[in-house]
Amino acid sequence: MPEQNGTERPFIETPDEQELQATDLMCFFNPERVCGGDCMSYTTQEAEAKILSAQQKHCVILVALERMGRHSGMAIKAVRELRDEIVKAAMSPPKAG
Repeated sequence: MPEQNGTERPFIETPDEQELQATDLMCFFNPERVCGGDCMSYTTQEAEAKILSAQQKHCVILVALERMGRHSGMAIKAVRELRDEIVKAAMSPPKAG
């Protein structure tokens, strides 16, 4: 494919959609679509997500939602611990001194 200045762009090989793992799993977003390499959210490498299935680990959207949920849980735990400390300090009698 020629560029405007007369040079050609280098051809970058991408994996063929048929070469990627084919499954019977349907997309959670569009139930008429098979989850696979032709989707923009599909990645060839599995993400590290504990609660997702092997196929779901290839979906960028599901991995992002899983991570967001995990981090929200950590934030909630930290806020709860802080609240408990504040309540405990407010309920304790003042120190004599």
